[in-house]
Amino acid sequence: MARKPKVITHLMNNGERQLCKALWRTGVITEKDALKHFGVSEERRGYGITDKRWNLMLKDGVLKKQGQYVFLGDKGDNYLRNKMGMTNKYNSKIEHIKHDLKLNKCYLEFSETQRETWKTETEIRSKLSSQQKYHDMYYDSRFDDSTRKNFIPDATYYSEELQQEVALEVVTSSYSDMDIAMKRETANRFYNGHFYQI
Repeated sequence: MARKPKVITHLMNNGERQLCKALWRTGVITEKDALKHFGVSEERRGYGITDKRWNLMLKDGVLKKQGQYVFLGDKGDNYLRNKMGMTNKYNSKIEHIKHDLKLNKCYLEFSETQRETWKTETEIRSKLSSQQKYHDMYYDSRFDDSTRKNFIPDATYYSEELQQEVALEVVTSSYSDMDIAMKRETANRFYNGHFYQI
């Protein structure tokens, strides 16, 4: 009798869940960082992803890999939506991979507890765009000359030190001074001026 093919029906340990959450919130990770932060190590016995499990996650579509980059696969996406109740996934695009990798590096610097306070750009847009304060900012005459208006930061996280949320933005060479000014304006109006620029 033929053996049933192995498939993933649930994420087995915290390392697997934390990796998939990181991909949900930032879009991409390098394979090296994935294994460094979420793989098996002496400090993470019973926590990390084993080589066998890593290969199965790729084969079964929980994760997908392009070169050195790892993304959430369709099966991983569905698992987080349907079994972990996650919403407001970060919209990553392959043409913005450098930006998204910087965002991921920042995310990985946070503790697991702090990562759980992370809000994606999608979630922030949903929360702020219906408010009158956002509408007033969007139509502020100082920003009339902008060819594209994007006031929403890449993420927010809760700072224990400040006892409040902080707006976070990864800035690349394609950003104009106006782009940065719009993000800062959001920080001023909604986050008491707390803005972390990478």
